[in-house]
Amino acid sequence: ECPNGTYSNGFKCTKCENTCKTCVGQENICTSCIEGYYLYYYHCYEKCPDKTTNRNNECIECQSPCYSCSLNPNICTACIGGYYLYGENCINECPEGTTHDNIKCILCEPPCKSCSNSITTCTSCIDNYYLYENECYSECPEGTIINDNSCIKCKSPCKSCSNSINICLSCIDNYYLYG
Repeated sequence: ECPNGTYSNGFKCTKCENTCKTCVGQENICTSCIEGYYLYYYHCYEKCPDKTTNRNNECIECQSPCYSCSLNPNICTACIGGYYLYGENCINECPEGTTHDNIKCILCEPPCKSCSNSITTCTSCIDNYYLYENECYSECPEGTIINDNSCIKCKSPCKSCSNSINICLSCIDNYYLYG
């Protein structure tokens, strides 16, 4: 039996490569590493490669689609392309009420209920707010009326309207209310 740091080549004990604490069959087939190095596929590394994490001085692969993970291979800290970090998981589509910044899912800014491309580009609004041009309003802006959960623009030449986009309350410049 050969001591740590060496292996038997069939005739004598031969030294393992410098980073191996123990090796088998050849000097560079490590079975454990010296202090400060991590074992990964029979080689010793100063730092675990991408998509792996260190557990008990061994590099273990993160669960896909994690790009990097904590000490637990199922707890993601970053995701592979096309996935977004949501809590400790990688998902390919952020849930309602969030959007992504190409890295992680982030909450929409209230009063947005859902958003797209940015936390302030609303696609729907919380209760008692109305969507108009990707923003949420507690009251529809002048020149618009409420239609379900959104505001719609009055039809020209109306400057303001009531009940319908065609019923003018006031007109744009150079037009006059008749009737």
